[in-house]
This record gives sequence, C-alpha cells and structure tokens, in this order.
Amino acid sequence: MTLPPIIRLAARADAPTLAHLARRTFIETYASETTPDDLAAYLEQALTLATWCDELGRPDHSCLLAVAGPESIGYAQLRKGFTPPCIRDAAPMELARLYVLERWIGRGVGSRLMQGALDLATTRGASALWLGVWDRNSRAIAFYRRWGFRDVGSQLFPLGGAVQTDRVMRRDLQPGVSAPRLPSPAPS
Repeated sequence: MTLPPIIRLAARADAPTLAHLARRTFIETYASETTPDDLAAYLEQALTLATWCDELGRPDHSCLLAVAGPESIGYAQLRKGFTPPCIRDAAPMELARLYVLERWIGRGVGSRLMQGALDLATTRGASALWLGVWDRNSRAIAFYRRWGFRDVGSQLFPLGGAVQTDRVMRRDLQPGVSAPRLPSPAPS
C-alpha cells in the first residue's frame, strides 16, 4: 500500500531537488509542444539551481513540495511581486507554478498541492490567488476552473525564442482565514 504524499514547505536545502524536479516536470509537460531549442533556452533561463537558490531565499517567495517516500513528486510555487494589469487586488499572490510528475497525475497530488497553496496564500494575507496558464493547456485550465479560478485576461509568456499566450486566472481569498475545503476536484 502506498502512503499518501506529504506536502511540506520547501527550504533552501531543497533547491537541488526542486531544480531537478522543475526541469523534469516542465519537460514532461511541454516537450511535445515546444521546439528543443526553445525548451532548452527556457530551462537554462528559468529552472536552474541558481534560480531556485535565489527564489527559496526570498521572503516573498514560498514553495510547497510533495514527497512520496524518498521521491519528490510535485511542487507548487507562490510569490508576491509583479501582477498583470488585469489583477487589481490590493494583496494578490501568484501561484507561479504547480507541477506533478506525469506518473503521479490522477492520484490527487495536484489537488493536495492546490489546497496547500490556497491555505498558505490566505495565511500570508493574500486577498486573491492568480496564475498564468498556457492557453493551449486545456487539462490545466480545467483543473484550475474546478478549484474556483476564473479567466480574467491574458499575458505573454516568453519561452526561449517563442512567445506564447497565457490565460490569467484568479480566485478570491479571505486574508487570514483558512481556505475553505472545497469538494475534492477530480484528481489531477
């Protein structure tokens, strides 16, 4: 019997694990939809060990790590800072990334990471959680809709030499109040 994964807050010591996991999940998700050159350029620009060391050291960034036994199987990254013009909330937080290893999709890991992200964002005083999702990633868009996110606009996403369009989605939160437990969405 497999025990459910543990969701925990990542620490700076997790940077090598997250760098490897982030690269692996990004490749699994987008390799068939992206040119090898654009994919390689993005990996070297955004998902390096140095980037993770920097981001895990920032007080306005947080990362949840899903662990099953000795294996890290997914993560959710939250941050404060830049917001696109279509996000007008006083205290928004971005769900910058939420990825799960392909062989764990459909086993509830994404849902557990999402609930953890909602809880963390509300605990940290966010009034809304927003995210950007590639407009061609219908599976992810459907997942976010099940969690109460609504499409509010778009933004451009540079991926190597290509520029893609992301849908911007947001969900209201009540700062300082634990996120309500939603009926469990279909496993992601």
